Amino acid sequence: MKNIAIALTSLAAISAAPAFAETTYLSFDLGYSELSEGGETLETLSGAAAFEGKTGKFTYGAELAGTEIKIGGDEANVSEISAILGYDITPAITAFVGASSVEFDTEEATYYTAGAEYAFGDFTVGAAYITTEVDDIDTDGGQAYVDYDTAALDAYFGVAFAEDEDEIYFAGLSRDVDTYEVDFDTIIVEDLNVYTLSGSYNVRENIRVNASVDYFDIDGEDLTQASIGAGYMVADDIWVDASYNTLEIDGENVDGFGLAVSFETGDRGLRASERVMTAYDVLAAVPVFGGR
Repeated sequence: MKNIAIALTSLAAISAAPAFAETTYLSFDLGYSELSEGGETLETLSGAAAFEGKTGKFTYGAELAGTEIKIGGDEANVSEISAILGYDITPAITAFVGASSVEFDTEEATYYTAGAEYAFGDFTVGAAYITTEVDDIDTDGGQAYVDYDTAALDAYFGVAFAEDEDEIYFAGLSRDVDTYEVDFDTIIVEDLNVYTLSGSYNVRENIRVNASVDYFDIDGEDLTQASIGAGYMVADDIWVDASYNTLEIDGENVDGFGLAVSFETGDRGLRASERVMTAYDVLAAVPVFGGR
């Protein structure tokens, strides 16, 4: 954690030099959801913030995300803090290094990443070597991904692997135009298969309707989550959304609501910022952690 804090401090110092640095991406979101059944209430509070900037041949970024879950008198917390630094070897080839710390209550895992990505046309292919440190035990692994990105369409596919661990496959497709946005994502592991479909339609420039359907197969147990709602843009690129949520587990439905505020502007220059996965990304896909 100390190494990552030093990295974040360094990144903040770079981004504070306006004569040399340019912030190219900023985002934050904060969400609260509640599901109730039979007197029991499941509350989820989640948030995230990220930025990316560029100075000369260097691209740098940092991200902080966390989720708190409460049910009855029990509470669970999971969080991640990460930093990444890329260097343009050529206009098409970027090498990068990164560090990430994931905490689940009192457990902590640290990820150190080194890799490169190559951009040609609308495609980017990348690969990374990853060392995971848990309780002073190091595990080596890697990831590879391919990304197709245009102004309106983005598609990706990747695989993550590590010693004595099952491979993780991830893929997605999204279309984003002025009037609507549709996203499909999937994560496939031996005991966890996740399929998510979400979309929004802009009724007016500052009003939208949202809907999503997520299917989860967790160790043989099927879960289906759905939501429908609406959002209002209170300021430039800042949205407030409300939704009705339902979660079906083995034929039983649990209903509730969700509230969220979000902001996003710019574009990420490093695909690795989104494509290189950690344990937090897998946990965030599970209904009670996702906060959708």
